[in-house]
Amino acid sequence: MTPTTDLHDPADYARVRMLWPDHLGLARGKYVPARLADRGSAFCVTTFGMSYDRDLIDAPHSYLVDGLKDVHGYIEIDTMRPSWEDDRTGVAVAHLTLADEPYEASSRVALQRSLAEWRTMGYRTKVGIELEGYLLEPDTDGGWQRYRNPRSMVYGTGPLGDPSGFLDDVMWSAERCGFRIESANVEFDESQFEFTLEYDDALRAVDD
Repeated sequence: MTPTTDLHDPADYARVRMLWPDHLGLARGKYVPARLADRGSAFCVTTFGMSYDRDLIDAPHSYLVDGLKDVHGYIEIDTMRPSWEDDRTGVAVAHLTLADEPYEASSRVALQRSLAEWRTMGYRTKVGIELEGYLLEPDTDGGWQRYRNPRSMVYGTGPLGDPSGFLDDVMWSAERCGFRIESANVEFDESQFEFTLEYDDALRAVDD
């Protein structure tokens, strides 16, 4: 199934991957059949009381000792795009509600609230985002090691600093999925890469 030029129609896909950011900066979500995408889906709100090592903490708004309530995620259609997984999957950001109200512990809801306050003062908020990290590859013992590109250098491009073509794969996949990359390069350390997204309205930039 090949998506049409309208990236925002769930009917162009067999399933939708609903994603939302938690309090740890991790992307949580579910796969739902495209025919049910407009219904959204429920998620246990106590996810917002989970630590990195999966301990559950009675954090504010997590309802750990108050019945493990559900938040409901509704797809933001304007965020729908082709997936980097396969042609049958669409990806969209979910807006979280609790008891039909925006869920106040959601970082995305907090951003929307902040943007609304800026608008009342006459400002249109813009954001520029740089994504930077280290690429890992499997080692011979079932673990992970840093990607080996010993001839890399800061602001490096081409196969000397990226012999496997990882950077090319990311750029072409991003273009196919509708992400607007401004620049990409090898960074200072071995196995370190940098991608910057185009400067944009804050909510769109953060969703991307």
